[in-house]
Amino acid sequence: MYTTINVNLYTNPLPILLDTMSTASHDRAVPEQAFSGVSELESSKAKLVYLALLVTEEATTTELQRMLDLPKLTLLPILTSLVHQDLAQCTEDGYACQ
Repeated sequence: MYTTINVNLYTNPLPILLDTMSTASHDRAVPEQAFSGVSELESSKAKLVYLALLVTEEATTTELQRMLDLPKLTLLPILTSLVHQDLAQCTEDGYACQ
C-alpha cells in the first residue's frame, strides 16, 4: 500500500505531509512501511530530517538545510545518526533513505 505525498523541495515538509494540496510540487508515492522508521527516532528534528529524505528521495545537506531551516551543525549529526541506524545512506550526491 502506498501513500501519495505532495512535495515542494523549498518548503518545510511537515505541512506538506499533513496537507497534500500544494500547487508548485510533484506527487511522490511512499510505501507506508517506510514510515515505520519514524517511530524508532526519539528526536523531533531527526524525525523531520528522516521524513524530508523520504519525500525527496535524495537530498544534499544544503538542500536539507534550506528546506528544514536547520543549521548544518544540527543537521550533520542527525544525518550521521540516521546512517548509523541504517535509516539513511550516504550517496554520491547527498543522502537518501534506505
